[in-house]
Amino acid sequence: MTELQVNHRIKQEGHIVRRTLNQKLLGVIFGGFLTILILGAVVYLGMHGHDTLAGIIGTTTILGVITVFVLGVKPNSEKEEKRY
Repeated sequence: MTELQVNHRIKQEGHIVRRTLNQKLLGVIFGGFLTILILGAVVYLGMHGHDTLAGIIGTTTILGVITVFVLGVKPNSEKEEKRY
């Protein structure tokens, strides 16, 4: 009975690891796509005379991408979640 429980736990942990990796990969893909989309909008705005708005949106987008993707730091929330 103990062996069955250990095997079940190992199987469940494998599922959790795979789902976590899939979620992270999906997050990177969507984040990259949205960044490219926003930067395209910035170029469009800049070419059509909205330089200030394009600069503000572009700067905040680039800073956000650098913070999250390059440094690997996500913004702090008020409550820190425990990771198991």
